Amino acid sequence: MDKQSPSRIDLTQPTRMTVPCGGSTHLITWSGGTITLEDHDAEAEKTIVALGAPRCECLEIFEAWNHALTAPELLPMLVGSRTRRFDPSKLRADQANQRSRLQALIRVLPGAITHVGTTATPRAINQHLRKLQAEEKTLDSRYDREYKEALLAALPESFRQRLVIGIINSCRARWFEKGFREQYAAMLNEFVAMIARPALKECLDGWRAHMRSGAPIDVECAVIGEDETPVLNGFADVEGATITAALPFSWATHVWGRGISLVENCFVLQVETETRTERTLKTIAARWKRGQDGRSSIVVEPACLSKTPDGSWRLHWTSE
Repeated sequence: MDKQSPSRIDLTQPTRMTVPCGGSTHLITWSGGTITLEDHDAEAEKTIVALGAPRCECLEIFEAWNHALTAPELLPMLVGSRTRRFDPSKLRADQANQRSRLQALIRVLPGAITHVGTTATPRAINQHLRKLQAEEKTLDSRYDREYKEALLAALPESFRQRLVIGIINSCRARWFEKGFREQYAAMLNEFVAMIARPALKECLDGWRAHMRSGAPIDVECAVIGEDETPVLNGFADVEGATITAALPFSWATHVWGRGISLVENCFVLQVETETRTERTLKTIAARWKRGQDGRSSIVVEPACLSKTPDGSWRLHWTSE
């Protein structure tokens, strides 16, 4: 697992992982938003599977990855969990046992209608039976989804974080589709808060000495469209702090995904322009300033980021 905080990792850089597959060790790479099976022809493998052959481990990861790109509901799991151990045999065995128990119940339940002394009415038993039969019809799709999610949860964190960037790009493309925003806006707001909150709170670290011990810090985040202007407001005093942010999807891909959410305790709100070598970035960043009344507030200003030879970033305020 990556030992750095995700907010410090540049998720735009290529990465690779090895996978046990068919008794060998195979390589899967990620670059430019796409994963590649280095030891397989993915389309040829799909054709072989269509003819009845079992899926190889590499193809299972490839298909689970591409399925996840259209599943925003997976974002919290991909960011908020540690790499899990994946035992496909155990998962399939557990699913088979669940199916067997459900099928056994469906077989014996009709007999309960004529069972002497039953307290349930025939109508209630029949309703329950129909419910179980409907559940059985959805088992294959449910088990397939569980299998894919378990497989993705077992990926190295470096791959899970890059999958997050892929899903966010997909969400950005679908943001104005009818119904998409209504279905996913609340979840995406919470997801953006999940990845932005650590940097927003850390940005406040230099001012905690002016706050009482245990003072609350409330952070609210919302996703906005790419045609809207990012907004960040914050106020702090001895009793606590309140921070509100409205961030576009590009913040997750261009800022968080680059590992520059927080540079020298300043929150980076937006990347405006960059050089061809990407060693200098013109940005909009935020810092806390203390007023004469003793309260602190967030000030948003243009800033320039410069990458040092060791790969870290330095921030220089344009106004200074």
